[in-house]
Amino acid sequence: MLPSALSAESTPSDCEAASPGPACVLPLLPLSVGPVGPLCTARIGGLDCALEQGSFIASAPPPTISLTVVAWNIAKSGCNAEGARGNGIAPQIAVLQDRSLIPEFDVLLLSEVSRGCAFQGRQCASAHNVSAARVFAEALGMAYAYGIERLNPDGGVSRECSEGNALLSRYPLLNVDQHTFEAQCCYGLRPPGRLAVTAQIELGGGISISASSTHLESGMGADPGFFTRAAQAAELARIGRFVTPFAVVGGD
Repeated sequence: MLPSALSAESTPSDCEAASPGPACVLPLLPLSVGPVGPLCTARIGGLDCALEQGSFIASAPPPTISLTVVAWNIAKSGCNAEGARGNGIAPQIAVLQDRSLIPEFDVLLLSEVSRGCAFQGRQCASAHNVSAARVFAEALGMAYAYGIERLNPDGGVSRECSEGNALLSRYPLLNVDQHTFEAQCCYGLRPPGRLAVTAQIELGGGISISASSTHLESGMGADPGFFTRAAQAAELARIGRFVTPFAVVGGD
């Protein structure tokens, strides 16, 4: 168990101002026990949120022993960024489908993926009130899994607005799971907290690899986020879900 840098009464701003330590670990925001949106249930100390999964693989791809992997922070599904990333999902999918920009890939690791959010503006119409992970998977013909790391303020009991990580693959996903890190700080203090989505990818011919899509805490130098990021990376390495000889771990 990592030592807590602050007391239970501390706030995120206190965390950011704390003296550097092994990690800035705080309790998640207080919640009553009960439903929180359609897919999350509050528990003492955090949230339990169901994984979203699906597959749009039309036909089995040929067996392979090599993979091309792409990782991309899509910035709230293209609705919290400037320039090309700030125009919603449709232009992002177009980039991924343009072979003059990106070679054909087998695995896609997405960060800051939104679901059910009421985005404003015509440029974000393609991301409005949808599961972005599902939209990407359907457009690209891939299997996918999406895990919630943060519930945003414009959600609620009647309509969820969430943000998280997605793992997409041209090959089937097996043993899909999610792991919410014990070490949380700063951005990750809104429940459920930063996490990793993990799965086994079946490449055919009896070969499979382990894969994980994550978005570790950010920070440099003496920033508490830096220590939390290191603690999350160590936690991911030891959770014991990399059960194959080879593994892919990526994200922002």
